[in-house]
Amino acid sequence: MEPIVVNGLEKVFAGGVRALSNVSFTVGKGEIFGLLGPNGAGKTTLVNILSTLLLPEKGEARVMGLDPAKDSLELRKIIGLSGGYARFLPKLTGREHMKFYADCYGVKPDFKLAKEFQMENKLDTLIEDYSSGMLQRLGLIIALQHRPEVVLLDEPTIGLDPQIAVVVRKYIKKLKSKCSAVLITTHNMYEAEEICDRVAFIDKGRIIAIDTPKKLLRKTKSKTLEKAFIKLAREGLE
Repeated sequence: MEPIVVNGLEKVFAGGVRALSNVSFTVGKGEIFGLLGPNGAGKTTLVNILSTLLLPEKGEARVMGLDPAKDSLELRKIIGLSGGYARFLPKLTGREHMKFYADCYGVKPDFKLAKEFQMENKLDTLIEDYSSGMLQRLGLIIALQHRPEVVLLDEPTIGLDPQIAVVVRKYIKKLKSKCSAVLITTHNMYEAEEICDRVAFIDKGRIIAIDTPKKLLRKTKSKTLEKAFIKLAREGLE
Protein backbone atom coordinates (compact mmCIF):
# COMPACT_ATOMS: atom_id res chain seq x y z
CA MET A 1 0.00 0.00 0.00
CA GLU A 2 1.13 3.53 -0.76
CA PRO A 3 2.20 5.64 2.27
CA ILE A 4 -0.84 7.92 1.87
CA VAL A 5 -4.15 6.80 0.37
CA VAL A 6 -7.21 9.06 0.18
CA ASN A 7 -10.46 7.70 -1.22
CA GLY A 8 -13.67 9.67 -1.64
CA LEU A 9 -13.22 12.00 1.33
CA GLU A 10 -16.01 14.45 2.04
CA LYS A 11 -16.28 17.03 4.79
CA VAL A 12 -19.18 19.38 5.50
CA PHE A 13 -19.03 22.01 8.23
CA ALA A 14 -21.85 23.72 10.09
CA GLY A 15 -24.17 25.66 7.85
CA GLY A 16 -23.70 23.23 4.99
CA VAL A 17 -20.27 24.52 4.01
CA ARG A 18 -18.70 21.74 1.93
CA ALA A 19 -14.93 21.77 2.51
CA LEU A 20 -14.12 18.53 0.67
CA SER A 21 -16.07 16.78 -2.05
CA ASN A 22 -15.12 13.25 -3.16
CA VAL A 23 -11.36 13.82 -2.82
CA SER A 24 -9.16 10.90 -3.87
CA PHE A 25 -5.41 10.52 -4.48
CA THR A 26 -2.35 8.55 -3.39
CA VAL A 27 1.16 9.58 -2.42
CA GLY A 28 3.88 7.12 -3.41
CA LYS A 29 6.93 6.06 -1.43
CA GLY A 30 9.65 8.69 -1.52
CA GLU A 31 7.32 11.19 -3.18
CA ILE A 32 6.83 14.86 -2.41
CA PHE A 33 3.19 15.52 -3.24
CA GLY A 34 1.82 19.04 -3.40
CA LEU A 35 -1.75 20.07 -2.71
CA LEU A 36 -2.24 23.43 -4.40
CA GLY A 37 -5.13 25.84 -4.23
CA PRO A 38 -6.33 29.21 -2.96
CA ASN A 39 -7.20 29.94 0.65
CA GLY A 40 -10.38 28.12 1.61
CA ALA A 41 -9.95 25.43 -1.06
CA GLY A 42 -9.88 22.60 1.51
CA LYS A 43 -6.13 22.02 1.87
CA THR A 44 -5.91 22.42 5.64
CA THR A 45 -9.12 20.43 6.16
CA LEU A 46 -7.53 17.52 4.33
CA VAL A 47 -4.34 17.74 6.40
CA ASN A 48 -6.44 17.81 9.57
CA ILE A 49 -8.17 14.59 8.53
CA LEU A 50 -4.91 12.83 7.66
CA SER A 51 -3.35 13.89 10.97
CA THR A 52 -6.29 12.61 13.10
CA LEU A 53 -7.53 16.09 14.06
CA LEU A 54 -10.79 15.94 12.10
CA LEU A 55 -13.24 13.25 11.03
CA PRO A 56 -14.70 13.11 7.51
CA GLU A 57 -18.39 12.61 6.76
CA LYS A 58 -17.63 10.09 4.03
CA GLY A 59 -14.72 8.28 2.47
CA GLU A 60 -11.58 6.87 4.00
CA ALA A 61 -7.88 7.58 4.36
CA ARG A 62 -4.84 5.52 5.22
CA VAL A 63 -1.41 6.73 6.33
CA MET A 64 1.16 3.94 6.41
CA GLY A 65 -1.78 1.56 6.48
CA LEU A 66 -3.34 3.23 9.54
CA ASP A 67 -6.82 4.75 9.62
CA PRO A 68 -6.66 8.31 11.03
CA ALA A 69 -10.21 7.90 12.34
CA LYS A 70 -9.51 4.67 14.24
CA ASP A 71 -5.77 4.46 14.82
CA SER A 72 -5.07 8.00 15.99
CA LEU A 73 -2.63 7.17 18.81
CA GLU A 74 -0.48 4.89 16.66
CA LEU A 75 -0.57 7.29 13.73
CA ARG A 76 0.49 10.32 15.73
CA LYS A 77 3.72 8.52 16.64
CA ILE A 78 4.86 8.20 13.03
CA ILE A 79 3.80 11.48 11.40
CA GLY A 80 5.36 14.92 11.48
CA LEU A 81 2.85 17.77 11.30
CA SER A 82 3.69 21.43 10.75
CA GLY A 83 1.62 24.49 9.99
CA GLY A 84 0.58 26.29 13.14
CA TYR A 85 -0.28 23.09 15.01
CA ALA A 86 2.44 23.17 17.68
CA ARG A 87 1.48 25.08 20.81
CA PHE A 88 4.02 27.42 22.35
CA LEU A 89 4.23 28.86 25.86
CA PRO A 90 5.45 32.48 25.88
CA LYS A 91 7.61 32.16 29.00
CA LEU A 92 9.56 29.13 27.75
CA THR A 93 12.46 29.17 25.31
CA GLY A 94 12.72 27.48 21.95
CA ARG A 95 15.18 24.99 23.42
CA GLU A 96 12.74 24.06 26.19
CA HIS A 97 10.01 23.48 23.61
CA MET A 98 12.29 21.27 21.54
CA LYS A 99 13.14 19.19 24.62
CA PHE A 100 9.48 18.89 25.66
CA TYR A 101 8.26 17.69 22.28
CA ALA A 102 11.26 15.37 21.89
CA ASP A 103 10.39 13.79 25.26
CA CYS A 104 6.85 13.18 24.00
CA TYR A 105 8.31 10.96 21.26
CA GLY A 106 11.02 9.40 23.42
CA VAL A 107 13.87 10.92 21.40
CA LYS A 108 16.59 13.49 21.96
CA PRO A 109 16.10 17.04 20.61
CA ASP A 110 17.80 17.51 17.25
CA PHE A 111 19.83 20.67 17.64
CA LYS A 112 21.57 19.97 14.31
CA LEU A 113 18.17 20.51 12.69
CA ALA A 114 17.90 23.86 14.48
CA LYS A 115 21.23 24.82 12.93
CA GLU A 116 20.00 23.70 9.51
CA PHE A 117 17.12 26.17 9.83
CA GLN A 118 19.44 28.89 11.18
CA MET A 119 17.80 28.84 14.61
CA GLU A 120 20.75 27.76 16.76
CA ASN A 121 21.30 31.29 18.11
CA LYS A 122 17.60 31.78 18.91
CA LEU A 123 16.91 28.67 21.00
CA ASP A 124 17.51 30.37 24.36
CA THR A 125 15.22 33.28 23.53
CA LEU A 126 11.75 33.34 25.11
CA ILE A 127 8.90 32.46 22.77
CA GLU A 128 7.24 35.80 23.53
CA ASP A 129 10.15 37.46 21.74
CA TYR A 130 9.95 35.27 18.64
CA SER A 131 8.84 36.70 15.31
CA SER A 132 6.21 34.85 13.28
CA GLY A 133 8.95 33.50 11.01
CA MET A 134 10.90 32.16 13.98
CA LEU A 135 7.77 30.43 15.29
CA GLN A 136 7.23 28.90 11.86
CA ARG A 137 10.77 27.52 11.80
CA LEU A 138 10.51 26.18 15.36
CA GLY A 139 7.28 24.43 14.42
CA LEU A 140 9.04 22.76 11.49
CA ILE A 141 11.92 21.64 13.71
CA ILE A 142 9.52 20.15 16.26
CA ALA A 143 7.59 18.37 13.50
CA LEU A 144 10.73 16.79 12.05
CA GLN A 145 13.09 16.11 14.95
CA HIS A 146 11.61 12.68 15.78
CA ARG A 147 12.27 11.53 12.19
CA PRO A 148 8.66 10.77 11.21
CA GLU A 149 7.78 8.23 8.52
CA VAL A 150 5.28 10.58 6.88
CA VAL A 151 5.53 14.39 6.89
CA LEU A 152 2.51 16.69 6.50
CA LEU A 153 3.49 20.32 5.89
CA ASP A 154 0.70 22.88 5.75
CA GLU A 155 2.04 26.07 4.13
CA PRO A 156 5.60 25.46 5.44
CA THR A 157 7.16 28.69 4.15
CA ILE A 158 4.36 31.12 4.94
CA GLY A 159 5.66 34.04 6.99
CA LEU A 160 9.31 33.30 6.16
CA ASP A 161 11.62 35.79 4.53
CA PRO A 162 12.87 34.78 1.07
CA GLN A 163 16.33 33.64 2.23
CA ILE A 164 14.96 31.33 4.93
CA ALA A 165 12.25 30.05 2.59
CA VAL A 166 15.01 28.85 0.23
CA VAL A 167 16.68 27.02 3.14
CA VAL A 168 13.41 25.33 4.10
CA ARG A 169 12.67 24.27 0.52
CA LYS A 170 16.11 22.72 0.19
CA TYR A 171 15.54 20.72 3.36
CA ILE A 172 12.10 19.55 2.21
CA LYS A 173 13.77 18.12 -0.90
CA LYS A 174 16.12 16.13 1.37
CA LEU A 175 13.11 14.53 3.07
CA LYS A 176 12.65 12.26 0.03
CA SER A 177 15.49 10.11 1.35
CA LYS A 178 14.62 10.51 5.03
CA CYS A 179 10.97 9.42 5.18
CA SER A 180 8.33 7.47 3.27
CA ALA A 181 6.31 10.38 1.89
CA VAL A 182 5.81 14.13 2.14
CA LEU A 183 2.55 16.00 1.59
CA ILE A 184 2.84 19.76 1.32
CA THR A 185 0.02 22.26 0.96
CA THR A 186 0.66 25.67 -0.54
CA HIS A 187 -0.83 28.42 -2.64
CA ASN A 188 2.71 29.32 -3.76
CA MET A 189 2.80 27.83 -7.26
CA TYR A 190 6.52 28.56 -7.70
CA GLU A 191 7.27 26.61 -4.54
CA ALA A 192 5.25 23.61 -5.72
CA GLU A 193 6.91 23.59 -9.12
CA GLU A 194 10.34 23.65 -7.50
CA ILE A 195 10.00 20.87 -4.93
CA CYS A 196 7.03 18.62 -5.77
CA ASP A 197 7.17 15.39 -7.78
CA ARG A 198 3.41 15.56 -8.39
CA VAL A 199 0.76 18.09 -7.53
CA ALA A 200 -3.01 18.10 -7.14
CA PHE A 201 -4.98 21.24 -7.87
CA ILE A 202 -7.85 21.65 -5.42
CA ASP A 203 -10.57 24.28 -5.80
CA LYS A 204 -13.71 24.63 -3.68
CA GLY A 205 -13.10 21.25 -2.09
CA ARG A 206 -12.68 19.34 -5.36
CA ILE A 207 -9.57 17.92 -7.01
CA ILE A 208 -9.53 19.33 -10.54
CA ALA A 209 -6.20 17.87 -11.75
CA ILE A 210 -3.34 15.61 -10.60
CA ASP A 211 -0.04 15.19 -12.41
CA THR A 212 3.61 16.23 -12.45
CA PRO A 213 4.18 19.99 -12.74
CA LYS A 214 5.73 19.58 -16.20
CA LYS A 215 2.80 17.55 -17.54
CA LEU A 216 0.25 20.01 -16.15
CA LEU A 217 2.09 22.87 -17.84
CA ARG A 218 2.21 20.95 -21.09
CA LYS A 219 -1.46 19.86 -20.96
CA THR A 220 -2.68 23.40 -20.34
CA LYS A 221 -0.08 25.04 -22.60
CA SER A 222 0.89 27.29 -19.69
CA LYS A 223 4.21 28.79 -18.63
CA THR A 224 3.47 28.69 -14.91
CA LEU A 225 1.45 26.48 -12.57
CA GLU A 226 -0.53 29.54 -11.54
CA LYS A 227 -1.77 30.01 -15.10
CA ALA A 228 -2.39 26.26 -15.43
CA PHE A 229 -4.51 26.31 -12.27
CA ILE A 230 -6.55 29.30 -13.47
CA LYS A 231 -7.27 27.59 -16.80
CA LEU A 232 -8.37 24.34 -15.18
CA ALA A 233 -10.45 26.12 -12.54
CA ARG A 234 -12.27 28.07 -15.28
CA GLU A 235 -12.91 24.87 -17.23
CA GLY A 236 -14.46 23.39 -14.10
CA LEU A 237 -16.95 26.25 -13.95
CA GLU A 238 -18.06 25.86 -17.53
